[in-house]
Amino acid sequence: VVLLGQGETIEGLDFGNQQILPGTLHGVKWSDTNGNGQQETNEPGLAGVTIYVDLNNSGQLDVGEPRTVTINDDPQTGFDEAGLYWLDGIEAGVHIIREVVPEGFTQTFPAGGAHQVTLGQGQTVEGLDFGNQPTQSGTLHGRKWLDENGNGQLDDDEPGLPGVIIFVDRNFNEQLDTGEPRTVTIADDPVTDFDEAGLYWLETLEPGLQLIREVVPDGFRQTFPTLGFYEVMLGQGQTIEGLNFGNQRDIGDMDGDGVLDIRDNCTLIANPDQRDTNQDGYGNLCDPDLDDSGFTNFSDLAVFELVFFTDDPDADLNGDGNVNFSDLLIVEAMFFQPPGPSGLVP
Repeated sequence: VVLLGQGETIEGLDFGNQQILPGTLHGVKWSDTNGNGQQETNEPGLAGVTIYVDLNNSGQLDVGEPRTVTINDDPQTGFDEAGLYWLDGIEAGVHIIREVVPEGFTQTFPAGGAHQVTLGQGQTVEGLDFGNQPTQSGTLHGRKWLDENGNGQLDDDEPGLPGVIIFVDRNFNEQLDTGEPRTVTIADDPVTDFDEAGLYWLETLEPGLQLIREVVPDGFRQTFPTLGFYEVMLGQGQTIEGLNFGNQRDIGDMDGDGVLDIRDNCTLIANPDQRDTNQDGYGNLCDPDLDDSGFTNFSDLAVFELVFFTDDPDADLNGDGNVNFSDLLIVEAMFFQPPGPSGLVP
């Protein structure tokens, strides 16, 4: 700030500027075939890959960010230029340099996924290399079987189930979505001496965490795996086997006691505790056949009278700890009827 008087000339009001010289960032992008993060003499450069300055450190290429593409080899020279790149005209300062990893490759270098450099005026920083390993797809394999006894184990006499969809649940939403890898379990080939029914393969999968599920067919319930899915880490070129799925035919729960009819010792009377004191396969609530004659009749009534107002476990049909009129009502309701029915007794 100066005060200029009338007719006065003030000199020496000079301004100094230094020319800002941009810098250059340079490196090579190579195919890290063995995935060790080091460029071997037999590992070629990769052309056509975008390298950029991540100005806002967002981890992705944004509009306006400086970028370049790695070059092809020039067969006219005695040097292999494939994969080389230069980012020219970059202002001095701290910069994050990243690549757009091509589809079908996994980054192996640098360890953090990016280079952070301090670029001086007019400086060229070299050695900002990027290594990618070609992705070797993996395979998941298993069998879908009919778990007839519902024990969650593939027994020797239990057949495979063809025609069932097995899929990779990429978004973890527990359902098959468009674009998710899937396959269908196969049928047996009668020409071979091996039973292929229920086998499946999920092939050409990218390495990484995989969540494997099935689409449970109508009329079945899943018995295996316990959680309903598999969570596996698939490595490069790896095949993971033994990813089996078991289903049992779901025949319902007629009495609504939470026990499937196939396992329920009283299928028409709710008895979630499945109390069966004489261990004959019929729950006490539907088994007033105290003499095991096959029917509830006067002989059972005679036995019942002998233990009335006692704690006889077999005659205590409702499990309240005492043989009383409540149990007598059960006897009357089933008079001249067989015990059961029970899903445990044919």
